[in-house]
Order: sequence, then C-alpha cells, then structure tokens
Amino acid sequence: TDPYKAAFALGARTADGIFVIKGRNKSKLKKTAAEMIEYSKITGLSEEILKLADELQMLIDQDKWKELEVTLDKYKQDVVFSLYEVGEFDIFILLQLGGWVEGLNRTAYLIYNNYDVEKAALINELGILNQLIYNVQKMPNKELLSEPYIVESLKQLNAIKSVLISENKEDYTLEQIQEIIDASASIKKAFMN
Repeated sequence: TDPYKAAFALGARTADGIFVIKGRNKSKLKKTAAEMIEYSKITGLSEEILKLADELQMLIDQDKWKELEVTLDKYKQDVVFSLYEVGEFDIFILLQLGGWVEGLNRTAYLIYNNYDVEKAALINELGILNQLIYNVQKMPNKELLSEPYIVESLKQLNAIKSVLISENKEDYTLEQIQEIIDASASIKKAFMN
C-alpha cells in the first residue's frame, strides 16, 4: 500500500516484463502485467495509463509478442512522463531505481550462470548508476532518506559502484558478478519489508 515501495516494484515488474516477453512465457507475463496494474494504481497513475496496462493483458491473450514489446515500452514511457508531468519526482526516481536494480540483478544472474568475460562487460553501467545514486540522494521528500529501504539502497548501490570501478574494469570475475547479484538482491529485499 506504500506508493514509494509500489513505485520501486512497478519499475522492477516492468523490467521483468521485458525479460518475460523475450522468453515468451505467457502465464508469467499475465502475472507480471497484473502486478504492474496493481502497482500503477497504488502509485496513483492516471486512468489512461491503466487503460494501456489493460491493453497489455489483451495482447497477452492474443499472443501478439511483437506488439507486446512495443506496448510495454510505450507503457514505461507513458508512466515516466506522467509522473514527471505531475511532479511526482520521488515516485519517478524509485520507479527508475526498481527497473534498473531488477534489470541488473537478472542480467548479472544470467551472466553468472553462462559466464563469458565479454558478456560480463554488459553490467558496466557506471553512468546510469552514478545518476541513480545522485537522484536518490536528492529526492525532494527528505524524510524518505531515513527510510530503511533507501538507506539500504544507497549502501548497496555504492557497493555495486565499488565493483564496477574495480581494477578489472570490464573483466569482471565470477566473484564480482556474485557481489552484484547479492547487492541488487539486498536492495530488492529492503523494499519488500
């Protein structure tokens, strides 16, 4: 029921949706889309955004995978624009954080299980990470900065940053990939409590 936690979860489910569409897992995508709709309602998104979420459900039922990719991308853009337009910057930042953390966690997990040094370079998103850290620290609602999920997020984002700027640069080892998986999982867990 917390709109801030729901924003993080919506970002994470949107990232999940991208992975699930690629895997063409219809039952998982239905569940993910339903969760996205629920989290959208909790964050107070407009009815127009919710109608687009309903369109996702229709496309899933019709097995229109290409259209699903396009619609999910449009949904993500519309959500971001809607939040930015109404000045919900805290929710906007947490939505971005959830999507990035989930995407990083999933990508690192896949790399770990199919390790290849060239693929490991995919996790080097230092520019995005630095911007996320900055945005979280500058959230307009300063009371959020003392929330345990924000404190843990900043701690773990800095741990991820330490791995990304290590001496190896983009030649990340399996141990470093595991550190990223663990740190991103800690962030996700903090938002679930």
